[in-house]
Parts: sequence; C-alpha cells; structure tokens
Amino acid sequence: MLILCFFVSANVFAQGIDSVQKDTSKRTSIVDARPIDKSVKPLVVVDGQIYTRSLERINPEDILEVSILKGTEAGKIYGSKGINGVVIITTKRYATIQYEKNLVRFQKSISIMLIHLNQTISKLLM
Repeated sequence: MLILCFFVSANVFAQGIDSVQKDTSKRTSIVDARPIDKSVKPLVVVDGQIYTRSLERINPEDILEVSILKGTEAGKIYGSKGINGVVIITTKRYATIQYEKNLVRFQKSISIMLIHLNQTISKLLM
C-alpha cells in the first residue's frame, strides 16, 4: 500500500492511498483532501464543474486524472474560490466526451479546408 500526502495550500493537505491487490488488475485509489483547519477547504472540481458532494461518491475506477493547483495559479483560474487550493478530478467518461468533441471539430476544419482547396484548384484550372 502506498500512502501519499502533499499540501494543496498552507491550510489544506491531500492524502492519497493507492492499494494494489495480488491481482494487479484490481486497484483501489482514494484521494481525500482534509483541511488542517476544519473551516478551510480546497475547491474540488470534477469534470470542469465545481463539486460540493462527498468525494466518496466518486468511483475510483472512473477517475482518469487528479491534478492539484495551488497558490497564485489556482487564484488566476478560480479566483477567490481557489485561494485554498484546487483539486481537479477528470473522469474517464468526461475525457472521452471531450476527445470526441475535439475530433468532430478537427474533422469539420479539415472538411472546410478541403472545400476551399478544391475551389482554389478549380479556379486555377479554368
């Protein structure tokens, strides 16, 4: 079992427990951000939205990535809400949806470029 602790801000630390079973396909990860001062909590953002529910509601198997923002970087992006740090969780489903949206945008851009290229070639050949 691997236990990771790191400070999100001066008043908040995050603890991660990574447990790998004998069957290496079974892996459990828990991330818990706990304030040193109970009145100070980091902002939690899940899939681009501020998340106010318990982190226990998130299935660890659904998590693709966890990022921590702290200090001025958190403040620049999230303003005063991010002053105590920000825990950003990206789920696999959200990442897949974003990938598909970007792929569609890319395909549309290529289609438009090809139409313009064909029109230009047609004009040159006339």
